[in-house]
Amino acid sequence: MGDDSEGDGCRDFAEIGADMPDEEDVVFDDAMREADAAALAALMSNEAFLARCRKCCGESNAEGIQSNHRALDGAAVGEVVEKVVTTYGAPHLRPVAILERSSRKKETAYT
Repeated sequence: MGDDSEGDGCRDFAEIGADMPDEEDVVFDDAMREADAAALAALMSNEAFLARCRKCCGESNAEGIQSNHRALDGAAVGEVVEKVVTTYGAPHLRPVAILERSSRKKETAYT
């Protein structure tokens, strides 16, 4: 196999990504902002979730996550989430989506 896709039948990630359908932009409303703020608060107060963060991301990275969350104290958290999601085109980063996936993982882990 070569490094390029010409002649070897392999496509690189950029080519695959270019063929993928574009995700629709998420348009936030007040209810979504509130739900994301509540979901983030729930995640950051869930010791089992934070333990998984420490296990998967490492102690210092997990502390960084908690430190960043503490820095949001007094901020419009839902608006911060909206900015991140729209800047990076990343609806999977919405706290409500992470909380949902986290709940499914927990259910799966115990079955």
